[in-house]
Amino acid sequence: MPNLTPEPFLKRALRDPLFHFLVLGGLLFGAVSLWGTSLKTQDDIVITRAGQQHLADLFALTWQRKPTAFELENLVEEHIKEEVYYREALALGLDDNDTIVRRRLRQKLEFMQEDLSSLKEPTEDKLKAYFLENKDQYKSDRILSFQQVLVSPKKLEAAIVAELQIQDKLVSGVTPESLSRSSLLPISMNLESEKSITNTFGADFMEQISGVESRKWVGPIYSGFGTHFVNISLNQDATPLTFAQARNKVSVDLTQSLRNTASINYYKNLRSQYNIMVEKAQ
Repeated sequence: MPNLTPEPFLKRALRDPLFHFLVLGGLLFGAVSLWGTSLKTQDDIVITRAGQQHLADLFALTWQRKPTAFELENLVEEHIKEEVYYREALALGLDDNDTIVRRRLRQKLEFMQEDLSSLKEPTEDKLKAYFLENKDQYKSDRILSFQQVLVSPKKLEAAIVAELQIQDKLVSGVTPESLSRSSLLPISMNLESEKSITNTFGADFMEQISGVESRKWVGPIYSGFGTHFVNISLNQDATPLTFAQARNKVSVDLTQSLRNTASINYYKNLRSQYNIMVEKAQ
């Protein structure tokens, strides 16, 4: 005899597609009610008042005045145009395998990481400890004063230079200006730092004059400009700085060192989250 007991309503409803549709619709309606405008579609472009103010502030920084209503309207329209093209470009995958885009995104992430890892001002004890660990880096500039004669724009061999008798002429009183080849190089360098001389004449020139005898014309000395004779009147070696003298530089160096360490650790942490395989060359 067939079972005539009516089937429970809930059991029948769970098998009914209409019931599933109503439940999902209710959930969606509830979500919209809770979160409202936060559930925007990908096609929404919202220019908030804060965003418009940001555009106006950028305009004011550039032109030193506030934009007119018409100018602000154009700024907003340009921003919308940029956003539309940006989204369409992403949708078309134009950012894929683009070296410039990849590098720019990397830079932005690195800058963001630096901002997020902004460090407090190091304590005095940490500054002193860093100074003691790196004391050799903190010295006064080496200072030199000298005159130079550009004998030739080429690098002449010593034997050829000797035939020109440049040294004898200089010792006898002939002025450096009358012997030096025409150039934009200064004849005299007074109280110049080692860095300044290197920037002007090059590292090789600086290295050659470092150990020469003072108050005597010496040559040939070579640089990228050619062949020189040099007479050094002052050669003041660099001297160690005290902590008080170097404090500002120590603070900058320590802060940068801590940022570099934070950046390295940040990358290591990110890299560890990927399975990386590098195919070997055949």
